[in-house]
Amino acid sequence: MKLVKAACCVFATTLCLGQAPREQTPRIEGRVISTSGEPLAKATLTLRGMTKGASRAVEVTTGNDGKFVILGASPGEYSLRIERSGYVTPSLTTTLRIGIGKGRVPDGLEFKMTPQSAITGRVTDQDGDPVSPAAMQAYRESYGRNGRQLVNRAGASSDDQGNFRLFGLPPGRYYLTAASRSGGSGPTTITYFPNSIDIKGATPVVVTPGSELHAMNILVRRDQPRYSIRGKAVDMNGSAIGAQALTLSYPDGRGRAGPDGFVRNDGTFEIKNVPPGRVLVQTLFSTTNWSNMGQVEVNVSDHDVDGVVLRVQPARTMNGAIVVEGGGSLAKQPFVSLFPVDSPFNGSYPSALVDATGSFQLENLGPVPYRVEIQDLPEGMYAKNVRFGNQDVTHAPVDLSGGQEGQLTIVVAPHAAKVQGKLAPHAVIALWSKAHPGEARTAVADDSGAYRFANLPPDEYRILAWEGIEPGLAEYEPFRALFAVQATEIGLQEDSDLMQNVHVIPQSAVDLGRLP
Repeated sequence: MKLVKAACCVFATTLCLGQAPREQTPRIEGRVISTSGEPLAKATLTLRGMTKGASRAVEVTTGNDGKFVILGASPGEYSLRIERSGYVTPSLTTTLRIGIGKGRVPDGLEFKMTPQSAITGRVTDQDGDPVSPAAMQAYRESYGRNGRQLVNRAGASSDDQGNFRLFGLPPGRYYLTAASRSGGSGPTTITYFPNSIDIKGATPVVVTPGSELHAMNILVRRDQPRYSIRGKAVDMNGSAIGAQALTLSYPDGRGRAGPDGFVRNDGTFEIKNVPPGRVLVQTLFSTTNWSNMGQVEVNVSDHDVDGVVLRVQPARTMNGAIVVEGGGSLAKQPFVSLFPVDSPFNGSYPSALVDATGSFQLENLGPVPYRVEIQDLPEGMYAKNVRFGNQDVTHAPVDLSGGQEGQLTIVVAPHAAKVQGKLAPHAVIALWSKAHPGEARTAVADDSGAYRFANLPPDEYRILAWEGIEPGLAEYEPFRALFAVQATEIGLQEDSDLMQNVHVIPQSAVDLGRLP
């Protein structure tokens, strides 16, 4: 039986159905169970076609034994969405790719679901009176290449007695915040559990699957210093630009319910009641050009900040092409995506499917640096060189902050290397270049402990694994640097196919408190 493990109740699994014999009706069957092994009835599964020729949406429900059968799906690629009341709904889906050979369809799929958790408590002021309404948020730590981000996983409002209940939470570590206004009309203050004005003094709370934490009470702090940010919005030629709504967000991923300010007709703006710390002033929308984008980082210490320059430009479009070294075409069409470097950006994260000629177009680009990623390259191919106009950006970002123009050209080559092996089941493995340690690939070992990296360029690498961490943490270079001396060094040439044993760091040796 094929086990698909997920700590959530909604996820996508990509099913590639091969051509079945004419007399055989494609059949997908399996069951849905809880993490404790009990069958889950009334789980809804929705199969949606993702490629031309694939069937339209098909929806089925599990029986009392947790089993399901999906019939009549034509050959193609599908996403499978599963929902179950009382089980965690994630903000992001998990993707699993299952390749099916000719004449075969998936069989014996088993999906494990995690029951939701909840946190309850009360919000009061320094006199013990209830604070109502207070906007409650539960932020979960998430890690990636850019470090720690706080992802909002649940929200609620306190009632007339100051009580709140945050539910639908997956297991993990959370930071709780209460946002309220003094007297209902003053500036909004944010207090972290139990009574801190910033995250440095906050105490995280840990929930386990299906648990409910009580008495997570927050004492609201009204003694928070507040300052103003003043500046001017300009276009890429330096001319004043007005009619922009502005908002604030934070490098750790937290945002405020904007707008926080507006740009006057002469381009000047003022944002009031800003707490100390590093913030991002971002465009939210424009009344004259909906596609205008811009952001600037501001450090607020113990005084107002003047003279901030916010550069704004309309969203851009970038053309690109993938070229196969030595000529020829790709066996399948990959995706090209751009991800903002360092700071979160309030614009879109552009992505495009490469067409049969190798061309693609990326839309809604903002004035920020992006890193380039290529997904779903055909087996055996690797990205050899990336250029933006005349700039080599193979190991550098595409920087659009200064209005640069150019085509994105990606050269891919055959004879990619691969690394595979076996270790502890569900361990997280990271593989990164010695010369470019910020570029890491991660994988999670399956139930048998097997792992695999493919489409690798020739290079000198380090490889290491950890138990009990989220995959994004292994992408964060400062985290890997803590264990670099324990990594194994490997050299890969073109067409290398290496079976590699990997040292595994136990969960007990991971201390997130050592991270910057």
